[in-house]
Amino acid sequence: MRNTPMLLAGCLFGFLMAGPVWADDVLPPDWRGNYGTITAEWDYWGQPGQGPGNSVLYPGQIVANPGGFDPMQPVAYAYWNSSVYVHDVLNGRQSVLEINPGGGLGPVQFGLLNYNWPNPEKRIRIQITFQGSGVVDFYTGSGSDPPTTVPWSPTWPWTRIDAVVSASYAHPDGWQTNAYDLVIEPNPAWEVIALDWVYVGPGGWTAFIDQVVIDTWCVPEPASAGLFAVAGLSALCHRRRRA
Repeated sequence: MRNTPMLLAGCLFGFLMAGPVWADDVLPPDWRGNYGTITAEWDYWGQPGQGPGNSVLYPGQIVANPGGFDPMQPVAYAYWNSSVYVHDVLNGRQSVLEINPGGGLGPVQFGLLNYNWPNPEKRIRIQITFQGSGVVDFYTGSGSDPPTTVPWSPTWPWTRIDAVVSASYAHPDGWQTNAYDLVIEPNPAWEVIALDWVYVGPGGWTAFIDQVVIDTWCVPEPASAGLFAVAGLSALCHRRRRA
């Protein structure tokens, strides 16, 4: 019982360091928070009305380990074209994207800046909270030069990745969150991810997106991962000796 105050303080510290909590962040990857990870979330899509539009995130608006990005440089963004309409309120949710037919390739795109490390692969988990038609394909493009103005222009050609649902969660209010896992090899300096839909019914189709959460991880080689683990264990032992 003598350690109870210390335990409570440690739990509080861990809660504060965990970063923001998002309403529909229900299917996070088990590697979130590892060294080389970034978590970005979009829940507010700007002023209501017809696209095109964008929502830009800066380093203070994401969760990153170890951080170190230029605070004045966009680190992530969402961009949508003129086939997309932003609703102030729709079906019980605030700030919702409506995606309509005829939007072409990738009516909604996300750009993310990475840790520019020569790692073998980049893992990505995308959580999309939506109603209506779901995404059917992802198209990814990447770049090595510093990105310019939003939206960034990746090196062509785009790579198509089937939108295979890794996990799904049905919300009580009728919305659904799907999680998708992508891999890019090798790890790029930055990437653009385009969400694609297809015609799925005789009367046309419409998709509604409320929230998107994207986690990325610049996966280290096994030898590097071992060094990170040893460094963490050494720091833990040092703290215990001082205690």
